[in-house]
Formats: sequence, structure tokens, C-alpha cells
Amino acid sequence: MNTCATVGRAAALALLALLVGACEGSAYRAAARKDTVQAYADYLRRYPKGAHHHRALESLDRARFRQARAADRPFGYRLYLQHHRRDGRYRREARRRLATLALASAHDPAGLRLVIERHRGTPQAVDARIRLAGLEAKEALVTQSPAICERFLRLYPDAKEARAVRGKLAGMRFASVGDNPAALEAFIQRFAGTSWMAEASKKLRDRLRAEVRQRPTRRRLARLAGRFPNDPKLAELATLVRGRSRSEALLRLDLPRLAAALPPVHDRSESAKRLRAEHKALATLCARHPRRCTALRQQIARALPWRPAASLQQLETSLRAPDLIVVWEAMAKLAWTPEAGAATALADELRSTRLGVVWGAAQSLRRWLARAPRSVRERWVSVALARKPHAANADERQRYGALALLARRRAVEGRKLLEELLADRRRRLVAAHLLLATGARPLPALPALVSAGRHRLQRLRAAFPSKLDKASASTGVLIERELFALLRAVEQGLGRRSTARAEQLRQRLRRKLLAWRAELKQTDPRFRPARLPAVGGQAAIHDKARAGALRQLLRQRTWAARALAEVVCARVAHPDLLAICKKRR
Repeated sequence: MNTCATVGRAAALALLALLVGACEGSAYRAAARKDTVQAYADYLRRYPKGAHHHRALESLDRARFRQARAADRPFGYRLYLQHHRRDGRYRREARRRLATLALASAHDPAGLRLVIERHRGTPQAVDARIRLAGLEAKEALVTQSPAICERFLRLYPDAKEARAVRGKLAGMRFASVGDNPAALEAFIQRFAGTSWMAEASKKLRDRLRAEVRQRPTRRRLARLAGRFPNDPKLAELATLVRGRSRSEALLRLDLPRLAAALPPVHDRSESAKRLRAEHKALATLCARHPRRCTALRQQIARALPWRPAASLQQLETSLRAPDLIVVWEAMAKLAWTPEAGAATALADELRSTRLGVVWGAAQSLRRWLARAPRSVRERWVSVALARKPHAANADERQRYGALALLARRRAVEGRKLLEELLADRRRRLVAAHLLLATGARPLPALPALVSAGRHRLQRLRAAFPSKLDKASASTGVLIERELFALLRAVEQGLGRRSTARAEQLRQRLRRKLLAWRAELKQTDPRFRPARLPAVGGQAAIHDKARAGALRQLLRQRTWAARALAEVVCARVAHPDLLAICKKRR
């Protein structure tokens, strides 16, 4: 009985499945005949797991895209992509049509940017970028703002309009590039291929020529020849450089250098032959009569303006000496050295946190700026202040601020930098001294100098040996130098502006300096108190004797003496000495 019932139920279920399958197949065929979105959607809702499920999904996908394609509107394609975000067969085509419609309706930069943003990676986005570049190029080509051209070149470096925009920007930048060779080189490199490149190259060539004429050196001539090897003026300038080198060699009777300044061997002109003959005669004279050559060198040195006997490199080495007197003497001699390298060496010492070093460097650099030829001074100051210091580099900020005030260039910026350094405890004394010594005199500088000076005096008193002997005398001498510099800096900084506290500090410094000097003199009779260098006196004595040395040189009748006298007279600038040269001629 139970077996019969079981068999009956199985048969009933099989019959029911056949009936359901027949109904499901009939429903799919009905949907396929209609071939609409609604028909396929109804079938899938009634038979979510039917035998024709996958075919119905594919048909629904095709029907939805056909519906969207028939309308050909953005809404239809978005609706299709919303339903078939991952499995749609026509997703790529829908996105392409959507991007095409968006591009067709974009008529301004905002619309084109929207196409680029929403349809990134499509050919339509590339077309939109090209059209947007064209629109922004029109704006860049009519604007007078370099920032708009810079923005265009940054966003569209490969656009076909980039060449024209770069030319427009080059024209606007050329007016402000100036005549600095480094700036012109950077301009030429950046705007290569534009019409302004030729203008910049011509300006650079003229500037390099002017530098050679202004100061004829081999290095400057080599720079011009390396940059413009076919310059027609090279031969003329090479002759000028050889003449300057010959004059420099004659002033020192440097025979090897004089030989290097001779014209090339292939030069058969009369002037070249004369120069070779003169060099041969001078070399023969010095070989046969070395004492006469030595006497001529001494006479030339006495007739020329005074300059330190030590070389620039030797003076720079002396700046590292522990004794401040040696450092100050080297700085004073650098102030009388005409080369720009002397000013650079002095300016580098303005970075120090030692008041004695900065005080001496500022005094000597001020004298160098007052004594140097105007062209050398202006060129050096322009280069020294060209690069602004980094905000995190206190050494460079102090150097830049001091230079700006000493050279009276960008004084407001320099004063601001030094005022900011008043908050730095390590640099407060130096910054206050520089502000007051250069004439800036802001309100917080005077009290800062007094308070920092008192603190510095306390530290020097603590470091000075309590009991002097031969072993500790050297330490006491170094501290005496520091105290002397502190006293002179305070006196220079206060000037006519003095307060009760400032005057009290000045008196304390004087008393302490006298007391320490007495102790050091008692310990070591050979002790030399700190004092200002007397380089100016040496120069004054030399200048008084220059006229006599020049007359003595001009009285000689030898060929060598006459040739050397001509070179010396060419370097004379003092009116009295010029009169002596003209009278002898």
C-alpha cells in the first residue's frame, strides 16, 4: 500500500514538472515574440531560475540597448549602464555613444572639462582635450598675463598651439630677463625654437663681449669662445686680452706670463714682431742682470697703488686664526685688495655668531665697498644679493641681511631679516650690532644690544681664568680680544643714542678691559693689547712715496724702464701722478 502511494506521488511530481516546464517554455517564446524590455523583465520575474534564464538576460540586454540606441539620448544610455554595470554586452558601445553625445553638446571650456572628467580614457575625452587646448590657447595668445601662458604650457605641453603660446610667453619674459648671462642662458634653454631665442642669443653675445672689454681675462674670453665659437669679434678681443695679460705681466716682470701673452706664431704683423722682440730683449736683460730686474720690480711696486703683499689665498687662510688680532689684520688687508674675491671672503664671515668676527668683517667690507671701482662693486653686489636665503638657514639670513644694509640694496628686506634674528639667543647680539652699525636702528635693536651685551660680559667673566699664569695666559688673551670687540661694537652701536643702562654697560666693559689688560701685562710682559689694524697708515705712507717712485722710474732711459713706465702710467688715476706722466712724455 505504501509503495503504491510513493510511486503515485513521484508520478504526480514528474507530471507537474512537465507541465511547469511546458508553461515556462511557452512564456519565454511569448516574450521572444514580443522582444521588448517589459516582456523579458516579466519572464525573469516569473521564472527567476528557469531553463531560459541566461538567454532571457542576453535578450533583455539587447532590448535595452536597442531601446537606448533608438532614442539616442544620454538618459537612455545612462539607464542601460545602470542596469548592466558589470555584465552588459553593449557597455563599451553605450559609453562611447554617451561620450559622443556629451562632446557634441560641449561648447565651452566648462563642458569640455566635464567630458574629460566623466569620460576619461575614451577617444572623445582626447578630442575634448584637444578642443579645450584650442580654446585656452586663444585666451593665452591675447592675454598680457604671463601666468595664463605658464598655466597653458603646464597643462598642454604637447598641444599644437604650445609653440605659439611659448613664443608669446617668451616675448613677455624677455623684457624682464635683463642682461645677466646666467638668466639669458636659462631663457635660451627654456624658449629654444622661438623667435625670441635669437634675440636672447644676440643679447648674451653682446653681454659677454662687454664683459671681456670691461675686464679682459682669459677666462671671460674662453667663455665667449665656448658659447659663440664663430663670433667675428673673437680675434679682436683675443688681442685685447693678450694686451691686458702683457700689461699685468710687465707690472710684475713675470717673464713666463709675458711669453704666454705673445701673439700666436702665425701672426706675422709688425706689431707682433715688435712684441716678440721686446720680450726677447727683456728676457735677455733679466738673464744677464737679475739685480736690475729686481730693482725694476721694486720701483714698479712703489709707483703702483698700495696693496697687501700677501695673496688673496693667504689672507683667506689667516681668517681662520684663533687670535682675533690676526683675523682683523687679514680683514683690513682684504679691504685694500681690489679683487671681488676679497669681498666674497669678507661676506662669508658675516655668517658667524662670534661678535668679534662679524664686527671686523662688517667694518672691512664697508671699506671695500667704498674703495672698489664702481663697475666691480655693482657687479659683485648684484651677484651676492641675487639668491635669497632659505628660511631655515640662519647663517645665510644673517649674511644676506648684513649685505643688504651695508650695500644699501634691498635695505627693507635686510632689516626685516635681522629683526627676525633678534629672537634667536645665539644671534641676538650680532643681529642687534649689525642693525645699529649699518644705520638701520630699529626700536628693539638698542635694548637687545644692551641686554645681550650684559649677558655676553657675564659669560666672558666666567670664562676668564681666576688665577693667571703662563699656562692660562693664552686663554685670557683670547677673552681680552673678545671683550675689546664687544666694547667697540657697543660704542659703535650706541653712537649718540644712549640710555642709562647702555652707559652703565659701556663703563663696566671699559673697567673690566683695563683690569684684565693689567693682569695679562703683569703675567706676560710681551702681551699685546687688542687694537685696530694700522693698514690704512701703511697705505697712506705708500701713497706719499708714489710720486717719487714714479719720477725715478721715468728718469731712466733704458728701453725696459720706458716700457714699464708706460704700463704704470696707464694704471694711474691720481691727478698729481697723471701730471707727472704727461710732463715726462
